[in-house]
Amino acid sequence: MPVYIGRIPGDPFTGFDRDDTGRPLVDGFSGGTSHPRICRRISETDFFGHPVSSGGVAAQGRKAATSMDRLLSKVSPTAGREREGAISTRLSTDISGVTPRPRLDLVGDPGTGAVTCDRDLAAREADRCIQCDCSRCLRVCTYLTEFKGYPRRYAREIYNNAAIVKGEKKANLLINSCSLCRLCETVCPNEFSMADLCLEARQEMVQSDRMPVSAHDFALQEMAHAAGDACFFARHAPGSGRSDQIFFPGCQLLGSAPDQATRVYEFLLTNLPGRTGFVTGCCGAPARWAGRPALETDTLARFTSFWEDAGRPTIITACSACTWTLSRHLPDADIVSLYKTLLDLKDCLPAVPRNTAPNPVNIIDPCTAREDHAVQDAVRSLARSAGVIIQELPAAGALTECCGFGGLVFNANPTLTQKINQQRAGQSDQDFLAYCAMCRDRLARVGKKTAHLLDLFWPQTDHPEQRKDPGFSGRHDNLAQVKHRMLAELWQELPTPHLPEGPVVPVRYNPGMKQILEDHFILESDIEQVLSHIGTGTPPFYNPDTRTYISFFRPGRVCFWVAFRKHETGIEIVNAWSHRMQVIPNTLFVPGTPTEPHNETIVCRSCDNGELGFFKNHVEYLGSRFDVVLPQCKNCGMIYISPDIARGRMAEVEKILEDK
Repeated sequence: MPVYIGRIPGDPFTGFDRDDTGRPLVDGFSGGTSHPRICRRISETDFFGHPVSSGGVAAQGRKAATSMDRLLSKVSPTAGREREGAISTRLSTDISGVTPRPRLDLVGDPGTGAVTCDRDLAAREADRCIQCDCSRCLRVCTYLTEFKGYPRRYAREIYNNAAIVKGEKKANLLINSCSLCRLCETVCPNEFSMADLCLEARQEMVQSDRMPVSAHDFALQEMAHAAGDACFFARHAPGSGRSDQIFFPGCQLLGSAPDQATRVYEFLLTNLPGRTGFVTGCCGAPARWAGRPALETDTLARFTSFWEDAGRPTIITACSACTWTLSRHLPDADIVSLYKTLLDLKDCLPAVPRNTAPNPVNIIDPCTAREDHAVQDAVRSLARSAGVIIQELPAAGALTECCGFGGLVFNANPTLTQKINQQRAGQSDQDFLAYCAMCRDRLARVGKKTAHLLDLFWPQTDHPEQRKDPGFSGRHDNLAQVKHRMLAELWQELPTPHLPEGPVVPVRYNPGMKQILEDHFILESDIEQVLSHIGTGTPPFYNPDTRTYISFFRPGRVCFWVAFRKHETGIEIVNAWSHRMQVIPNTLFVPGTPTEPHNETIVCRSCDNGELGFFKNHVEYLGSRFDVVLPQCKNCGMIYISPDIARGRMAEVEKILEDK
């Protein structure tokens, strides 16, 4: 049996090697001696004879006990114990905000020399421990705290998610909720990047056809709209066939403040030497965030072609995401920030209205400008030249935080985006000044007074910091309208294609309806498509209790439903909803009991056959087919999908199927 030698007067044991002082030679890790069955421990000192605390004594005793247990089990006393005890790790605890507290000395008895410690003293001494952990990234990232874990655990979950062949992929939302802003990498001493991990996972999901359809679909459709014929145009300076530089404002500035972007271009035309061209469209960043690099390249192709044909002139960008994306795709291009250009032309800038920024403001740096210190400095110099007093936030410059648009988090996880924006808005009582159009709009969306840097020189209202978020529908329409207006006014061209005609009769929305559209990614143009599909015909359904007509239309992957009232002066939209599932009518009309409550009275107006009955029908999504009892007209077979079913059980099943 192994023997453990503690504090024994005279040290009577013999038979093992000793050092020059007569002490037995002891292995510094396991406590073993030259005798195969003996471990030694000295109470007041460690294995090397150095004084240790009472905690150290207990730790060394436990280590020796483990060694003895291993000897009894006839296994190596050292194998696999590399991480036992005090070891060097990559753990790095941020103590910048910790106030040092002095050690509480234990009191010894003058007579016996015994050291005593009462419960209160022990508790106060233990309270000095700051609980070292590796949480720098968690302290600055709402996303990382949202999923109640650490990057190490997330990495394991993402790896396991990719290995699932059949079954629910529970890490899909985790993967698609990262804004890819790289703040975690910036604050981590070991430069661990959740962005790289999540982006690679997204690309693998796309390649294996396992990316949830709804995660990025809306964002990618809007990117296609911005880069498509309805919005894209590229022109040299008016009256010229060449460009010395090109102004590329980006789709977000044009969508948020089209008149302002036009005025900036007119300023550049007047004050920059040489000829300045103009290009709209999208840089393709949303495609990259969605894990689709090939689509990113395709989206940028029209811009690249114009730039190449123009002789590769200097590119002036107003969006830091565009700057970053263009730099990756066109490494030889001369790309200059609009704000550095404006700083060079500051003596030519318009006079600043007195009430634009009367109080100190906080600068909001976009996450895509995290490492672009030259642009950060130019922005601050421009603001100060306009008389703005700047108070820096802790989360500024290299430590700035994402607004939730980056990485398409707003599409994949709207609830998290709301938390991110609210947390960001709550960092200061001062008004914010942004130079990213989307940062400005996302903060305005949660009620934070936020102006754009360009508002200092080209304000659109007397109080630009109070300007509302134009919303998805506003940006969508602005991008098409600014193309037609600029081509007509600056280049005297009649653009094609023509702007789509609006509804035949005026349309107004019930209070709160536009927010419902925003929350469910439904555009006002989608509503107009449904109404246009009806034309002058009869809407298929009618609710006599609410006196609302109900119609639907599926222009693509999504089916849109609209409930509205008819008035002498036009149409009033009272509700709208959508679903992705395909509904397949069953003409056998087998009666059934609905699994979901249905409290509406709906009648069919297509054939005036009265109130709908409940019959078994089919729904399909992603190759799966189900039998579901739904309200249906027995005469014409028309099926009604209620907003409760579409937003409830149907949306739930769609997500389950997408995550398989």
